[in-house]
Amino acid sequence: MDEQLIETTGVSNHRTRNIIILTGVGIGLILAIAAVILLDPFGLNLLGRGMEIPAQAMPPEVVFYLGMDLRNLQSEDLDPIVWAFSEDLKQDQVSAIDRMNEELDKLFEDGLGMSFTEDVMPWVGGAIGFGLTDLEMDRYGGPEEVEFILAFEVRDKGAADEFLMKFKDRVAEESGEGFSEETYQAVTIHILDTQYEYEQIAFCRSDGLILFGQYESAFKGAIDAQSGESLADTLNFREVIGSLPPDRIVTMFINGEKYFNTFSDTFSWLYGTDLSDLYSETAGMMLDIAMGLSVADVGIRMDMAYKLDPEAISEETLEGFAVGESRTAQILPETTLLHIYSHRLDLVWQSMIDAISAMEDADFEESMEMFELTFGFDINDDLFAKLDGEWAFALMPSSAGFLSEFLEVPIGFSLLAETSDPDGLLEVSEAFSSNAELQGLGEVEKSQDEWGTYFDLLDMYSGTVIFTYGVGDDLFVIGSSKDVLQSIFSDRPSLSESE
Repeated sequence: MDEQLIETTGVSNHRTRNIIILTGVGIGLILAIAAVILLDPFGLNLLGRGMEIPAQAMPPEVVFYLGMDLRNLQSEDLDPIVWAFSEDLKQDQVSAIDRMNEELDKLFEDGLGMSFTEDVMPWVGGAIGFGLTDLEMDRYGGPEEVEFILAFEVRDKGAADEFLMKFKDRVAEESGEGFSEETYQAVTIHILDTQYEYEQIAFCRSDGLILFGQYESAFKGAIDAQSGESLADTLNFREVIGSLPPDRIVTMFINGEKYFNTFSDTFSWLYGTDLSDLYSETAGMMLDIAMGLSVADVGIRMDMAYKLDPEAISEETLEGFAVGESRTAQILPETTLLHIYSHRLDLVWQSMIDAISAMEDADFEESMEMFELTFGFDINDDLFAKLDGEWAFALMPSSAGFLSEFLEVPIGFSLLAETSDPDGLLEVSEAFSSNAELQGLGEVEKSQDEWGTYFDLLDMYSGTVIFTYGVGDDLFVIGSSKDVLQSIFSDRPSLSESE
């Protein structure tokens, strides 16, 4: 019994050490690439080169892909964003890149006894890619088998080879294990020799990419993709990625069919046949999903693109993915920090209700009835069913409300939802106000202006606004304070007018 305990502990520590090594190296290399590209110490002007180079080493059937192209991130764009979260750096006007350089040198020296400046900068390019080449889940929703490839662009093959040999020696020294070599299509794969397969660390340079991973099969798939068909070559990938802004720094791609199929058995086992059928119906609509992050003015912009199966989606649901100019972007102030919008919150809510109803949960039905008795309106028919247009969630600077006063966070929030029945939602707001006071949730103050009617729910002891809600300009709105909502409707430059 004691021997088994000792062996298990040793395996756990050994595995943890290897995972830490691989994770540390991956993070270090990602940061290294950022510093090299942003500083451009060799004057190579890398900003005009291709975007999805690592995707050329991903098999076409990859489940998930995440790419980073830091050539599109300039130092002058990065500093205001970093300074927004670091008062010290802002006060001292310290460049985010300079600080990152210092941290990278320390990280490489402490973790590997290597130099970021001397060992990484001479070879590293600007593109990074991570792909799940195989993913199998057990019925409990845990990963049963995972294969991945982490790819780094190389701009100097000789310097990259020197780095890998030095890295190999350091890992062997840290782990106490040796390396074996496997040659595939003239590419030498270095594999850490361990007793257990799941502890493996492997890497190689295949043409213009350095690849990291665990399993030999994943490397062979990546090498085959480089010389044959890759994810970057597939029509589905090109179509959905092509809908994203070309200046993005982060790209995410999900193969909808493979991803949802991976979890279908788990979903069926956990939630039963009825809910599993609803899951399959929903999953069948979504063929591929892509997301991009880019720097826009002083902030981060997120764009999403979907490829839908027209034969598996209803016209009503299709409205939820409608594209076009956002009305809420024309309303929100240009100082808005975060803006996420979509359409038909009524349909989203109804899908959730259908899913829960399929579970035949009597407690849920009882809770809905109790809510109506408590607050005086049906949350399904009187509220969500009338939120039938565009909806959005936004964050903006604010010094009023609970978040600012008690949590000392100078940010406010707002939820806006278009409605075809503003009078009905005003009645809902009135009903909630009356019953909130009866239930002791707080005091309610009502106010009106040229744009709409607002209700402040106040803490009974401090008088601080907990949140504000109301109706204005055919919108149902909830915000962290009345100041936030009034700033939305006031005359000033809007978010859509911001560069």
